[in-house]
Amino acid sequence: PADVAEAFYLGLATDTGWFRHSNVSRGVMETAGQLLDAGADHTRLYRLIEQRETPERLKLLARALASLELLDEGRLAVMKLSRKDFDQTKAQPGESGGFVDFGQSIPTVLVTCVLTEAAPGEYGPSSGTADAPVTKVSLRSKPIGGPSNTGVDVNVLAKELGGGGHVRAAGARTTMNLEQTAARVLELMRRQTAAMK
Repeated sequence: PADVAEAFYLGLATDTGWFRHSNVSRGVMETAGQLLDAGADHTRLYRLIEQRETPERLKLLARALASLELLDEGRLAVMKLSRKDFDQTKAQPGESGGFVDFGQSIPTVLVTCVLTEAAPGEYGPSSGTADAPVTKVSLRSKPIGGPSNTGVDVNVLAKELGGGGHVRAAGARTTMNLEQTAARVLELMRRQTAAMK
């Protein structure tokens, strides 16, 4: 039935980043075609899920993009969001989701990172003291091509920061401020890219 096909199509589309991620295969595309034939309305689903931005979120995105720094010879893109950015744009903490993907559009970038300053306890308990800074770390990597489709494993980076995830998407929370966390991410990435050479 069309309503079931739409549910399956939506899961397939979102899990593959609307068919942009490295997990897209011929089978994925064939399945998507079968679900469209069964009645999934892909343009309606895209509009309902992806075209629902709030003005506050777009203002926050502008702040994130304005903070963009390219490090490690352009291989690491870092964006930072402070509590002040959220307060001044009136955006909610969850509204920064997906910002980490924007840096991947730069050809030289292998890893993108969004660092979000939070109040202690905002992202759950931390190992620091009550007044310690808390920084949320969101990491994404992209394959560099070739037969092995290798790239930076951001899960390794996240684990070093006390978090986790998988090779292309991972995250963590630190009890360091934005600048300290950015320096640590850079150090960990340089260690991994040196091992790849």
